[in-house]
Amino acid sequence: MMTVIPGAVPFSELSLWGITFVFCSYLCGFCIRGSFGFGGNLPIVLLTTWILGPHHAIVLVVIAGLISQIHLFPQSLRSGDRRTVRSIIMGMLAGTVIGTWLLTIVEAEELIIIMGILIMVTVVMERYDLIQRLSRRLDLRSRRFTTAVAFTAGSMETLSGGGGMYFMVTYIRHLCPTPAVFRSTLIMLTAFFMVTRVGTFAVAGMITVGLIVESILLIPAIFVGTLAGTRIFRATRPERFYGALQVLLFLAAAALVWRGITLIW
Repeated sequence: MMTVIPGAVPFSELSLWGITFVFCSYLCGFCIRGSFGFGGNLPIVLLTTWILGPHHAIVLVVIAGLISQIHLFPQSLRSGDRRTVRSIIMGMLAGTVIGTWLLTIVEAEELIIIMGILIMVTVVMERYDLIQRLSRRLDLRSRRFTTAVAFTAGSMETLSGGGGMYFMVTYIRHLCPTPAVFRSTLIMLTAFFMVTRVGTFAVAGMITVGLIVESILLIPAIFVGTLAGTRIFRATRPERFYGALQVLLFLAAAALVWRGITLIW
């Protein structure tokens, strides 16, 4: 297994400006999560990969995301669609395990390209609502279809550091009848995603004391960003903002793919 994760000293490879950039990235990412309830990981990973490297960026955002989800999870117990959650979690678990295994054997340059492509595919699927088009021909609650979607989301989320929930959002939207049930179900699944990935990363030896300390140091940016997102973006038109975010994510992912190709060649 390759050693790609830093040791006990937090952000030891970064300058003060680099640390500031990471904090600002998390602040912006959790503004997005505060607004929509999901979607913060992708921009964070796309930004921090440039200075932390892909493996470090992915594992750090998973630990930090778990911390941010702790206070939200109790809210999901009242309204969450547990039938939908139960039908999804096994496929997600299998996808997470496979994604973690691939994460430990893929070189950084190759991972950058894989991340970028997965994120681009995810954004296109959400942008053009491809799951909805599939729903016209397939039973979304069938075991085979649910397992396939959950497995794909779990592996994509793990390998790209985000994107699985973008992929699942379109699917879950068609199973949950009201905004309250949709939001609660999404919170439950996000929490399961994060716990599962932290567990598989720990088993794979990818979580160090330094990463845990880094995630703790990021707590102010996480909670300030979440609070700011909740307040600021309620005053805007969510559809317009979300559309602009998708375009930016696609372009940033394309830039990441180009960077990976140039590093290999």
